[in-house]
Amino acid sequence: MNEAAPQVPGGPVPLRTLQCHVRHATNIDPTASQSEADILYSDEADFTLELGAAQVPLAMGLGTANAGETPPASYRITADPQKLFAMAGPSFDRVADYWPKHVEVGKTIMGKAFSFILLNAVEGDPAHMTAFVSRAADAVAIDLGWVYRGRCDIVQPGR
Repeated sequence: MNEAAPQVPGGPVPLRTLQCHVRHATNIDPTASQSEADILYSDEADFTLELGAAQVPLAMGLGTANAGETPPASYRITADPQKLFAMAGPSFDRVADYWPKHVEVGKTIMGKAFSFILLNAVEGDPAHMTAFVSRAADAVAIDLGWVYRGRCDIVQPGR
């Protein structure tokens, strides 16, 4: 997860609901400078993500300064029709919420791998965020065979 996430002024935000649509990126190459036109996509998936009401910035759970704290149950996936997160389940054991700039949520799967969602603000478009979804075996190596990219509509904005 990105420990150098954007720092934003703290303040309360309401429960936020995001409806996300992502596509499986089949040829991501971290050693190459790829434009959007260079990336090939296959399967598509939709999911709904709730981000609990919080005093941001907030970081808790595995790999954070507040590692002993469990993220609130109100941070969760509420719909996953294509079962993209079937292995991880709907809850998270790591949350880094720097709303409205950047949000990271993740869950340990099978005791060692990590499934995660990274959300970033879209410059000049407060109704959407970009989504990057993947898995990682450790802090530096993502599963290049399981990378999804897309966009989320913010249906209950806290902006």
